[in-house]
Amino acid sequence: MDSTEWVSRAYRREHKHRWLYCVIESIVLSAAIFLVFFYFNPLREAFITMNIHPLVILVALMALRYGNYLGLVGAAVASATFMYAYYLLGRDLIVFFLEWSHYKFLLMFFLTAVLLGSAKDRSDIALGKLREELAQTKEELAGLSENEKKSHLIASELKKQIVGAEDSILSLYEVATSLDTVHSEEVYTEVMTVMARFLRAKAVSIYMVDRDQGFLRLKVHMGDSEGLKASLRIDDHAYLQSVIRELKIVKISGDSASTDPIFSAPIIKEGDVIAVINIEDADMSMVTQYTFNLFKVIVEWISKALTRALEVEGLVERDAYLPGTIIRTWDHFVARVEEEKRRYTKFGLPYGLIRIPRGDFPLEDISTMLGGLIRQVDAVGFDMSQNEVHILLPITNCAVLANVVERLTKALHPLTLLAESCHD
Repeated sequence: MDSTEWVSRAYRREHKHRWLYCVIESIVLSAAIFLVFFYFNPLREAFITMNIHPLVILVALMALRYGNYLGLVGAAVASATFMYAYYLLGRDLIVFFLEWSHYKFLLMFFLTAVLLGSAKDRSDIALGKLREELAQTKEELAGLSENEKKSHLIASELKKQIVGAEDSILSLYEVATSLDTVHSEEVYTEVMTVMARFLRAKAVSIYMVDRDQGFLRLKVHMGDSEGLKASLRIDDHAYLQSVIRELKIVKISGDSASTDPIFSAPIIKEGDVIAVINIEDADMSMVTQYTFNLFKVIVEWISKALTRALEVEGLVERDAYLPGTIIRTWDHFVARVEEEKRRYTKFGLPYGLIRIPRGDFPLEDISTMLGGLIRQVDAVGFDMSQNEVHILLPITNCAVLANVVERLTKALHPLTLLAESCHD
């Protein structure tokens, strides 16, 4: 079905409904007037001699509401009501049609319908044209505004060098190649470097969306962490509701809360937000519309690179974890720790390690207990040679590590926990 046929059918349905509503309203209101001014009126003769007849008012309302053609329906119903009252008074309908003076009210009904209905139709046509002109004007204004923004952007960016600049095409190619990895943790690490180099970002954070979709948990960050929260409640931040629920990349206005980032964007996998990347602080000379557009492009590449990496990891996930547990094999756990060490070296991100001598305790039971105690960003591994379970706690300083060890010791009794190392 093409659009023209669809519009035609929709119009016919609407017209049918309007016709039905007009008939029903005319009959109901005519019946009400008949009952009030004739049936319950002790002076019934006055009904066919009134100078300002209530049925005229009814016809006027129908004409003003539905227009000329449907207004005639109201006039026909009013005429039938008037003639029925004439008949109930014992008058002869043949005489009614033979006597010219009896046509006064009928002419009044139909003339009112034609005059007011035509005025209604003309006003609707004029109003429709004005609405079309207004919509067209708004569309043209939006196009002009967009062209103006593009013109300002082009004028500004043409002042820069095309080759050799940090934001040149060749440099952007470096962004894409730097993210060309099949390891998701490496992608998260490279994002920090990319944002610092190409957007002059001084502080960048990546938050993972929690399992319950209500909180964000800090995954990795670069730069000054003062005021940076380890967890964010989505409902407490208006920009996060746009980013996560509407999948928008946003530029935070200057009147927002001081703790809000400059730019924020969702990292999307298969239509769902799995993480949020924030530019917390940057060289203010770089906070332009062009930089924001560049941020959008880089975020799109990040999402694609991360999706590819997660898909590859998903194929080998069976080999990465011990069956039925959240505990990784030792090789995969060591690789995860090495990536955290690289983040510590490049960005100074703290992390901690905990050892748990397993003894004869089943790994499945340990996995079940840890599942409700550790964060989504934490990692657990099993060293078979030493018969020990290890826990990696990213973005965890020594003071926090000591509190975690104390809390886990109580929860995992009788197992013994040892803080192997912390780096902050």
